[in-house]
Amino acid sequence: KYRAEVERCQSLVGAPLYTKLKLIENIFGDKEDAERGRGNLQETLDVWIGAWREALLEKNKIAATKGWSEKSLASLTNKDIAGTIDSFMTTKNLLKRNIHPRLLVESAIIPL
Repeated sequence: KYRAEVERCQSLVGAPLYTKLKLIENIFGDKEDAERGRGNLQETLDVWIGAWREALLEKNKIAATKGWSEKSLASLTNKDIAGTIDSFMTTKNLLKRNIHPRLLVESAIIPL
């Protein structure tokens, strides 16, 4: 499950908006159980933050995680990666408020 989530996160980079929206469709859970859906989304964001941390380490040759392709990393700067991590962390914090989860995630993935 973890590996599949990392792959989903990586596939968001550079994808057209309609593809990004399709990729995130099932992370929000059942509409009837919003609390559990928010919990699942928190876990997903934790995985995405970890994946982007690995990208930053790999990009700077601090670690060779073999999770990110050279092609996807080539188009990203350290600032892009750090900004994405910050965006996902902000999204996690905003989930604690009464803000629609789908809108939060969509706004976080659009710049990818």
